[in-house]
Amino acid sequence: MTDKDLLMAVVFQKEELEYLKKRYGVATDTIVKELFPDDFANKKVQFSRIINKKSDDKHNLTALDLSAILADYFNKNHVKAHENPLVPTRFVAKRSKVECIGECMSTGEVRIYKGSEKKFLSVQPRFKNSFAVERRHGQLRNRVAFCKKTNHPMPSANYEVSVVQQKKTKNLYWGYLIPMPNGRYNIEDFSMVEAKKTRDLITNIDINWSSRVLEAKYLDDEDWEIR
Repeated sequence: MTDKDLLMAVVFQKEELEYLKKRYGVATDTIVKELFPDDFANKKVQFSRIINKKSDDKHNLTALDLSAILADYFNKNHVKAHENPLVPTRFVAKRSKVECIGECMSTGEVRIYKGSEKKFLSVQPRFKNSFAVERRHGQLRNRVAFCKKTNHPMPSANYEVSVVQQKKTKNLYWGYLIPMPNGRYNIEDFSMVEAKKTRDLITNIDINWSSRVLEAKYLDDEDWEIR
């Protein structure tokens, strides 16, 4: 298979475009007119072919091309300053379903969601095999933090803001994870401004697993919808 064949085999994720059109209140025709005012009719046909394409369609513009064009358009015209910019592959990368397992409390505990409280997110593929926790207070309030799923202590979680499971109680905790000489762990509150410990959240615990926060993102209500 040639490089051109690989490009043509990429499938445009139509649902992503529909989601963003609804979120920002913009129509496909409006997008095409703003991007290509002097070549509207031709580009509208090309856009339509890609958005609704079959695997054997042949045309000058590829799904990757269109994805990059649309990402750039939304970033320049609609994405707010506090929102994460769209990556060029946003419209060709199939999104992953991630569970938000609970809420990070000011005590350092993670309150696990149960029953109707359970939430899911539709996220970029890089968060596949991750879980999320909500943070509603402190420096990173109103963000969702993503951690890699694991069943053992991860060295990368040490000396980082992490989520852990205590071995004895199976309770989850979050905070700055400090390994101790005796093989156990302390979890500390940490001032990002002063770069120092402010208090102990829980001390001298054995853990089943630990996972550092990979990224913390602001999310809108729409991001919680599984599309």
